[in-house]
Amino acid sequence: MDEEFYIFKPCKTTAAFQGTLKKQISLDMNSVKRILEKEGYKIELALNDLVIARKGHIVNIYNTGKILIKNIEDEEKAKKVIESIYKKIIKEKD
Repeated sequence: MDEEFYIFKPCKTTAAFQGTLKKQISLDMNSVKRILEKEGYKIELALNDLVIARKGHIVNIYNTGKILIKNIEDEEKAKKVIESIYKKIIKEKD
């Protein structure tokens, strides 16, 4: 992936990780919703600045490019999921 991102665990007591792109972007949330549906996610909520989707784990994707992933204990697995989503979103954006 060409785009670099940071991943960190925002809270020690929950199974959640956050991914944040190093460069600032603005996402089209309709495209994000379409991409997630195509990848087998069930859309729980879709707003102008946030999409929440579920596929075993839960992802919150913000129009700023921030991704919060919940219900994944393993950092490597969370990183792979976040990277996969970023690849698809950025490919669609370009």
